[in-house]
Amino acid sequence: MSLRVGGDNLIEILRKILPPRIREKIGMLMDKYPLLFLPLMWVIFRMFIIPLFDGKFLIISPSQKIKLKVRDKGWIIYQEIFRDNIYERRYKVKRGDVVIDVGANVGIFTLKVAKTVGRSGLCIAIEPEPINFKLLEENTKQYNNVVRLQEAVGDAEGYVKLYLAETSVGHSIKKDYGLGHITVKMETLDRIVERFNIKKVDFIKIDTEGCEFEVLKGSKKILSLFGPNLALECHSTQDLHKILNYLKHFGYEYEVVSSESEFYPELKLIYAWRRQ
Repeated sequence: MSLRVGGDNLIEILRKILPPRIREKIGMLMDKYPLLFLPLMWVIFRMFIIPLFDGKFLIISPSQKIKLKVRDKGWIIYQEIFRDNIYERRYKVKRGDVVIDVGANVGIFTLKVAKTVGRSGLCIAIEPEPINFKLLEENTKQYNNVVRLQEAVGDAEGYVKLYLAETSVGHSIKKDYGLGHITVKMETLDRIVERFNIKKVDFIKIDTEGCEFEVLKGSKKILSLFGPNLALECHSTQDLHKILNYLKHFGYEYEVVSSESEFYPELKLIYAWRRQ
């Protein structure tokens, strides 16, 4: 058995021998004290994480030929997207695809998509929080196949309160953390697709901290006409039933994967595709 330092074999061994709760606690320590774990990041993940003066971090991955700026939990999201392919376990984005990234955060998945779909494809990246959106713009500025929209997505059009979270990945329209809020524009996906005269949608990723069902409700035309593949988070059992029943109405099949997190036991990932 090979124990290549920094190789995939070592990572898989650690995943097998460490219980999920231990792995998560280690991850939280790495998130809280990133400077102490910088050498370990290179040894295990083969990436550099460089602290910046404004509380952000620069991730450099020579193997992926990627350089991007992230906030707080960004390095965890990077691993989930680039190493674990968390959103592409059922459908893998390919060249020429049209992809919508709802809840794009700082653009980590957007960046991966932009590299994959090429000039013949398109990625629409949607993120309402201003600091995240600025990093999204910076991280994807070299790609002309990315449309960036600073707004929220839901089942209606207008303006809504976005409640701010302690971390960059938690901002939500539904959850009030007691840390203040900002007012943001909201559109439906159907309206966005119509506005940009988009003729097909191949894949939609949705991570909106509890508003995933509302995003789907505002996507009736897209689901009916294009039948895109979907990957979305679900944050409660109640929402899970609503989402699955809604998708059945449009002829979708699905797979539900439970989270291994002790901190988010109800969190699930839904992969859905139209029946042939």
